Amino acid sequence: MNCFDVQVKPSNMKRIFYATMASALVFTACQSNAKPTPEPKETIPAAVTKLWETDTILRTPESVLYDAGGNRLIVSLINGNGSEKDGIGEIAILTPDGKVVNTQFTQGLNAPKGLALHQNKLYVSDIDQVVLINANTGEILKKIGIDTAKFLNDVTVDPKGTVYVSDSRTGTIYTISNDIASEYKHGFNNVNGLKFNDDTLWVLAHDELKKIHNDSVTTVAKFPVDAMDGIEIVDDSTFITSSWHGQIFLAKKDGTVTEILNTREEKKNTADIGYDAKTRTVFVPTFFGNTVSAYKIDE
Repeated sequence: MNCFDVQVKPSNMKRIFYATMASALVFTACQSNAKPTPEPKETIPAAVTKLWETDTILRTPESVLYDAGGNRLIVSLINGNGSEKDGIGEIAILTPDGKVVNTQFTQGLNAPKGLALHQNKLYVSDIDQVVLINANTGEILKKIGIDTAKFLNDVTVDPKGTVYVSDSRTGTIYTISNDIASEYKHGFNNVNGLKFNDDTLWVLAHDELKKIHNDSVTTVAKFPVDAMDGIEIVDDSTFITSSWHGQIFLAKKDGTVTEILNTREEKKNTADIGYDAKTRTVFVPTFFGNTVSAYKIDE
């Protein structure tokens, strides 16, 4: 017999009443003995795993560049006001596992920000000039000034050696070819992150990912936050991007945007990130946090 096999055979009102009461008691007992149905658990896999973080000895790190050939991280240190020509900016060298090798690989810069490597030369944006540095020794080779620049930010180089540099305050992207700077595109809102890949210049401007191909500008994705900063390539369809406020996103060429890291509650910025595609590790300069940290993107 199960819990609902109680039968009532009424012969008068009293018997009906008692039988009804008995049935109700049996039903209540069945309810008390039944095992509750467990509520479904929502499983949200971690998007990234933190690997390490340096001590707070890196003064205002703005950009990290992963140098696969040199097996190192190159870090720009503003070490002061991001707009001031104070001569105290530096370039630091770290190992890929976070050991600080040299905080003064290059000295005498102002407010170094974006970094790019090409043919053993390190290109660094520095307020209104791009500085060329010997990537082996740290020696400053040349400074290319841009008269109309106000706040040069990120740098990228195409395979032919043309340098692209963004100016966040004027909304302009400049090119440098044969040491001559020219205006390339303008009219961007707070333009910052640049990455040249497959004959296309990928651009972060305010809250958008744009591409410039065959001289045409197209918006590819829109982010839920502004102050978009660094951009690196994950694979043929995916970029990893950062917002200076403290968020990192995966952005796909189909417009999909997914947040994978948020450090805003920790009050740690996520400035111009570096990326090792082989190990799926993103390197994060925390700006006012004065550290560099590393996270592995989970499979």
